[in-house]
Amino acid sequence: MNSKKLLVYFTLWGIFSFQGLARNNNPEEIVLSIGVVSDTHIAARGAACEKFRNALQQLQAKALETNPQGLSAVCIAGDLINNAYRDAKYYPEEIALFKDSYEKILDPEQVPLVYCTGNHDVPGQWRTSSLTDARSLSNGLGERYFKAMDKGLSRPDLDCRHYIVGDYHFLAATPTGMEDGNSSFCSDVCNWLDTTLRSLTCVAPDRYVFVLVHPMLYETVYGSDLKLGTTSWYTRDLTPILEKYPQTVTFGGHLHFPLNDPRSIMQESFSSIGCASVSYMAIENGGYENMSSATVMKDAHQFSQGWLIEMDASGNMHLTRMDFYNNAVIGEPFDLPKPDGIAHLAKYSRAAREAANSAPKANLNIGIALTEGNVTLDFASFEDDEFVHDYTVTIWGGGEIIAQKRILADFYRHPDTKDMMPSHSVTFDISNFDEGGLYTAEIKATDSWGASASAFASFRIDKKGTLRQKSAKAPSTN
Repeated sequence: MNSKKLLVYFTLWGIFSFQGLARNNNPEEIVLSIGVVSDTHIAARGAACEKFRNALQQLQAKALETNPQGLSAVCIAGDLINNAYRDAKYYPEEIALFKDSYEKILDPEQVPLVYCTGNHDVPGQWRTSSLTDARSLSNGLGERYFKAMDKGLSRPDLDCRHYIVGDYHFLAATPTGMEDGNSSFCSDVCNWLDTTLRSLTCVAPDRYVFVLVHPMLYETVYGSDLKLGTTSWYTRDLTPILEKYPQTVTFGGHLHFPLNDPRSIMQESFSSIGCASVSYMAIENGGYENMSSATVMKDAHQFSQGWLIEMDASGNMHLTRMDFYNNAVIGEPFDLPKPDGIAHLAKYSRAAREAANSAPKANLNIGIALTEGNVTLDFASFEDDEFVHDYTVTIWGGGEIIAQKRILADFYRHPDTKDMMPSHSVTFDISNFDEGGLYTAEIKATDSWGASASAFASFRIDKKGTLRQKSAKAPSTN
């Protein structure tokens, strides 16, 4: 499509879309309801299909509370299926299971699917052939799943798709390689994204445009700076494009980080949203105790989360975090005003929220008990204006760290932070501690924004047991 045709296309779209909004007399009426999830990881074994159906049911029920039409579309930020990255032989069975799960709840011709390709959706993960390999997924889904796709602006040869849902535009793109932790996009894909965004935002500068890519945009939402092995968890390639278009909202998956954390939405030069996972949860490599791996909690497979995105007639966006495991809403919704230059990006910027954040309040009561070569510290959870993200428990002796453990708080388990654990207990082996030595225990609580507070208690170890001082200050260090 040449530039003149593009201009005519977008001009006509802008006129008819504006008229459609103008006919709505209630500016707060919800005109579009979109379910947004990621990483469904549909496979023959496990609970993925049931979790996916459960998520779709809850999204539809929640959408119907404010919109009699229910869901307008479902977006998936990649990894629809689970095992294609191992071998293309998994495509027929897993695509069939995906379609069966979707169609048990929704009709893809009435509630279209909008998706980007994930690394589990293509053999060998990201590589040049991924753009071709992705056709196996789209061909397997079939035409019924692409009723909202605009063939005029989509580039199937690049696995770049343009969808129109109501008066809003959705773009999807796929990486073609991995290098030094970065998921890379080829120049053709980048040029398509840039050109399409320029055209869309030129016609409607005050309307959001949604972009789906599986890897997170680097240093945006929670987890998007994860460095672990050689896996490509994020992309740096698209930021120079997206920062030119403040109307852009990106949906990213891949990381499975919990939506309970307020950093799951971040606004800088554009808006970014992390989509968690329908299948299971993960977390940063924080060296936490009681984990099944560096980034996966022992209870990770219980959880399932996603978003309900609602657009009102004035062009404002309302974002509700959904906890499908608990069948509940997580915290308060995020409300984004319609695009207005860059003014709409201030509310959820990192700087604004760090400035408004309050550090945790230390609980000075630390119980200390000595039993069979162990010392156990018991302490009540610290208070915070949002929640404590993690605790670092340190034993100091002679100005040096003798032992240390990091504890991930249970914020990800509870839609309401009031239900978090009221207290914690941490045990250290003291078989190598000096008898009669003076030690200081530090309990440090840190919130999602890095603000922290500490409480201290000192104790001695002797043949009779533990002698505890009533209070203690921070230890002097060498």
